[in-house]
Amino acid sequence: MKRVYRLAPLRGFVAESESYYTFMAEQGYRLQRTGAYLDRFSRDTPRKTAYRVEIAQPGPEGIPEEQRELYRDCGWQYVDNYSVYHVFASMDAEEPPEIHTLPELQAKTIRRLRREGWVALAGEALWLALLAGRFLLAEGGIWEALVEALSLIVLLLVLIGIGSWWAVVQLGAAGRIIRRLKAGQPLDHGADWRPVRRKQRRMMATAAVLILLCGLWAAAEGYVIRRDLPQAGTEFPCLLLEEVEDVRRASEAEADDFVGYSQRLEIRHTLLAPLHYHTYEKAVSNLSGRDGDSWMYQDYYETASPWIAQALGNSLADSALFAKGRENFREISCPGLDWVLVSEMELVARKGNRVLFATYWGTASPESLARSLAAKWAP
Repeated sequence: MKRVYRLAPLRGFVAESESYYTFMAEQGYRLQRTGAYLDRFSRDTPRKTAYRVEIAQPGPEGIPEEQRELYRDCGWQYVDNYSVYHVFASMDAEEPPEIHTLPELQAKTIRRLRREGWVALAGEALWLALLAGRFLLAEGGIWEALVEALSLIVLLLVLIGIGSWWAVVQLGAAGRIIRRLKAGQPLDHGADWRPVRRKQRRMMATAAVLILLCGLWAAAEGYVIRRDLPQAGTEFPCLLLEEVEDVRRASEAEADDFVGYSQRLEIRHTLLAPLHYHTYEKAVSNLSGRDGDSWMYQDYYETASPWIAQALGNSLADSALFAKGRENFREISCPGLDWVLVSEMELVARKGNRVLFATYWGTASPESLARSLAAKWAP
């Protein structure tokens, strides 16, 4: 028995779903399983088969056995269910009696369909609240996330928007069905399913394009280029330890076991920060009798505008590992830089649309680091 899979119909359009399954049976496809996105059919002899969708509790036990037996006696065989959608089929030559004869009573069962739409919409609202809380209430605020992962945030918002869109479509379809049933108009079991199918395909095509574009954008922003750090004396916007101390860069054999390397440059490009350098460097002192090594991590951003750089600088200070908050930095004045914050081991500096955050361990003071940076950034 050959199995084939087809796109599941929009479940909120009950009458159109029934007529679609009837059409498939006439083409020789008998419904076997219903799913969230795909239905499974088996190849069979083309025959006229009537289908009815009953809205009830989720799961196979949503339709009690006594009710199923009553339906069987009327010629309706239980096929399968997905969530609150329970499908019955009748292959009787004569038209079997309808499952529902009073539209007003059937309207009460469709209300469950509308509740499902509200539950789905509430779920998307919860995801949106969690996403907002994750970034708005996170240590350091939202700007670091916006600069480094805007594409990922947009992708998540698109997914939430698509889920909300589908829920709203279901709510609208259920509301129209309920209004017609309350007015005494029974479901049109032969309703033309093609317009709904075209609408569904347009919705899915739009969703697929949006997800693809956001996915490609996220992949581009997440792509990291790894290179060796330049040597001192070359044009490079980040500080190098040889420029601030009497040290030499450590060899790979002298790298810390915890880090695994002695120097690293990672380059990323994002929409709000077209250039982002993340660096690590370890150095060994040239001075005899000095114990201990120096090391420095840096994040350098060239942002889309100076105000983004300022907001990012404050966000980086708020999330600083050692200072643990903007309030534990002190602001100093340094000619050549627009804004400087220093703590015992960390430095945040901005000039125009450029901002640098450094975490440093060594003999130089944060103030001397700021002066060295001002000299590097001088026109």
